[in-house]
Formats: sequence, structure tokens, C-alpha cells
Amino acid sequence: MSRAARRTARLWFKASLEEDVHRLRAEGLGIGLATVVVGEEYSSAAYERRLRRLADELGVPYSHQHLNADATQDDVLARIAQLTTIPRSRALTQRSP
Repeated sequence: MSRAARRTARLWFKASLEEDVHRLRAEGLGIGLATVVVGEEYSSAAYERRLRRLADELGVPYSHQHLNADATQDDVLARIAQLTTIPRSRALTQRSP
């Protein structure tokens, strides 16, 4: 995909998210974004930075959680469970390297 095509896709995606955020707020629903990154992989850190920047641009509350690379699956699940207790939590998604 060309650089121009990637930029166009990003702009479309951001505009779509802005509409969703506006609609959810109009419906009285809170919205927020949280990430959990395990380890120090560069691509995961870069992805997290992009999400943080996007949340800031959209005016959406953002929370980042970092776990060491030696975290167990139980550690990760416990951290996710903590995040699901936040009232604005509605959905979870996973990104694996």
C-alpha cells in the first residue's frame, strides 16, 4: 500500500471513530481506551503510542498498563480483569505480535 493510500485510510478511520465517539457520547455512554502491553517489543510499543495519540486527538480517556516480559498468562488476565471493572469498559480486543 502506498504512503498516500495509508494516509487516506488513517484519515477515514479517524473520521469514522470521531463519529462513533460523538454518537456514544450523545447516547450518554462513556468511552475510554486502555492498553496492556507485555514485554518490550518495539512494534507493540509503537502500536501503543499510536493508540495513545489517537485517544488524545479524539478526547477519549486513555489508560496504559505495562507488564514485564516474564508476566504469566494469569498476570495478564488479572490485569485485564482489573480494567473490566472500569464502568466505561465495553469491549476488549487483542493484538499479538
